[in-house]
Amino acid sequence: MSLCEVVEKDSVIAELVELGSRKGLEIILKPFKSRTRGLMVGKTIAIRKGLSIEEMRYTLAHEMAHAYLHSDKGNTIFSEKHIEYEEQADRVAMLLLDLLEKKKAIN
Repeated sequence: MSLCEVVEKDSVIAELVELGSRKGLEIILKPFKSRTRGLMVGKTIAIRKGLSIEEMRYTLAHEMAHAYLHSDKGNTIFSEKHIEYEEQADRVAMLLLDLLEKKKAIN
C-alpha cells in the first residue's frame, strides 16, 4: 500500500501527514531490514511499509513528536537522554492521537 492509499483510507493519518507537510517534513513508507517501525532523518520521516493502520498512526505520531520536540538535538539515538526523548515522544504521540480521534468523532 502506498502512502497516498493510506491517506485516502485513514483520516487520522491524513491529518498527521498534513501537519508534517506544514512543518516541511517529507513522509515516506519504506521497507526496513531491521525491526524499526519508523525513524526521522533530517526532514524525512520514514515509516515501515506493511504496518497496520493503528501501528502506522502511532509510529507517525511518535516520529512527528520527535520532529517538533527534538529536531534541534541532532541524532538522539546515541544521546544520554535517549530514553527521556523516547518517553516524551510517546506521551505527545498518545495525546496527538487522542485529539485527532476526538476530532474525527465530532466530524
